[in-house]
Amino acid sequence: IDAEDDAMCMMMKANVCAHSDACTIDEAENYLNEVLHLQSDCVSGSLTSHQICDDVIFPAEVIGALRNKIERGQSSIVHQLN
Repeated sequence: IDAEDDAMCMMMKANVCAHSDACTIDEAENYLNEVLHLQSDCVSGSLTSHQICDDVIFPAEVIGALRNKIERGQSSIVHQLN
């Protein structure tokens, strides 16, 4: 993802996925990887979006929500197997 608009679009899609029952665990994992990649781009300086790089709260909330969704999904799979 190169453009700041594309990066913000990815963040918004990741946020929607994190709070949607329609988004699968695989999709959530993919979004989590993309968001972490965006954070890496911020650190390296290849992305300079104020909303993504300077505002640490929004990305942290998205990452936390995605991780929570993934953990909940994985634990429900374990319960189904037992």
